[in-house]
Amino acid sequence: MKKIDLADTHDYGVEVPPKSRRRLTLDAHLVHTAIEYRGDRSFPVIEFLECGLPLLFSDFEFEVLTKEEMGKKFGETYPDRHLVRLREDVYDGAVAGDPFSRMTAAHEIGPLFEHEGIPLALMRKEASRSVPAYKSSEWQANAFAGALLMPACKIVGLTAEEVSERYEVTITAAYTQRNAMLKEAKKWNLPLL
Repeated sequence: MKKIDLADTHDYGVEVPPKSRRRLTLDAHLVHTAIEYRGDRSFPVIEFLECGLPLLFSDFEFEVLTKEEMGKKFGETYPDRHLVRLREDVYDGAVAGDPFSRMTAAHEIGPLFEHEGIPLALMRKEASRSVPAYKSSEWQANAFAGALLMPACKIVGLTAEEVSERYEVTITAAYTQRNAMLKEAKKWNLPLL
């Protein structure tokens, strides 16, 4: 499998209505409940893209495009059109269990649930470092993806290394999600899967 080039591609996305990590985590839990995912194995992200989302959105479209067609973008989502696109190497990586590719696929699912119906005028305003994270479309997509791939109630008692291995995510994603859950879990009273 070819390694994906991660050259400085950080994007703050666009400014969107605020969503807390708690709300995004609960939304991911609703997805888990809807598909009867118990968190005892890695989340079936490609199966969910190909089979689950068409059941939730009758007009859902999923496209895999070449690197030439996508350029530097790993994926893109059009929430109001219920369209998700992944770059071919990212799709292939996610199918093969590559942690970065799996997170990218999950990242593209988030806006379908979180950003549908946001007024176009708001979506034109690019987010920057000055926009609080909870108003950044990219932060929200990452927080949702983390919660989707690493169920909050299942990771609190694990090390980041165990989370990374069990849920097929990068060690960085595992540290980020685990630390966020350790910080918040007690006050959230998270539902158990």
